[in-house]
Amino acid sequence: KAFLSTPEVLHMGMAVNPIDRAIIVASEKSGVTKSLGTIKYLDTESFDYNKKASFNVVRFESEVHLLVKGVFDEVVKMCSQDVDLKFMQNRVNDLSMRGFRVVTLAGRILPNELTEYRWEEATSLDLYGLLVFSDAPKKDAKKALDRLEKLNIDLKLLTGDNEIVALKVCAEVGLKIK
Repeated sequence: KAFLSTPEVLHMGMAVNPIDRAIIVASEKSGVTKSLGTIKYLDTESFDYNKKASFNVVRFESEVHLLVKGVFDEVVKMCSQDVDLKFMQNRVNDLSMRGFRVVTLAGRILPNELTEYRWEEATSLDLYGLLVFSDAPKKDAKKALDRLEKLNIDLKLLTGDNEIVALKVCAEVGLKIK
């Protein structure tokens, strides 16, 4: 399902989203892509910074699948409530504290194909799981930061990651938090 959640343009090698690219590469390496058969891409909603998620709609095996990927806290709001949220939140926190980027995947089968898809369709989703990514710092990052510090250059960190992941990466490269 993670592979189905990636936009069609990525399968043509045209996009640069590292999360979707990692899903495609892993799917290709594991042989998943060859076994899927025909996929018809119906719609894609790019990452919405307010909803902290994106969605993809595909026709696969004669069913219309709506798949949502994004930040755990936001995606679970779109899910049915038969999920152990405390357990899942603890799992997300544990993975984040260990420096992993965690993306939540959820979805549902729609009753029929529509002419247009909107976020309003992203309700009563089933939580499919967590996608876990490792984005290790470059090997020479600590060395580069040490050189900048010796030059008395004040460093600031701006990140799109959550705070826990950012703090873990800072610790790995020796960036002091003030």
